[in-house]
Amino acid sequence: PHTLRYDLMALSLKLPELPQVLIWRYFDDEPFLHYNESSNRTDSWEPRIKRHWRAMTWARETEDLQEMVEQLKRMLAEVTGQKGQDK
Repeated sequence: PHTLRYDLMALSLKLPELPQVLIWRYFDDEPFLHYNESSNRTDSWEPRIKRHWRAMTWARETEDLQEMVEQLKRMLAEVTGQKGQDK
């Protein structure tokens, strides 16, 4: 069997030099996909994936990850608001 895992990192502080959200995707514990909100770009460290995926696939992956980012931001805003930490 194979495993697919996502790691998401979100910063609650707005620091101009750092992205607010980073996402890594792992296949069998090997990183193969990276999304950086600052650049709004999905990229792969795996050369076979870069060659195999078409532009349409990259666009769809980026859209999916952008939606993940928006969901995560909404969830963090709700949690911090409930705890009075929204400032």
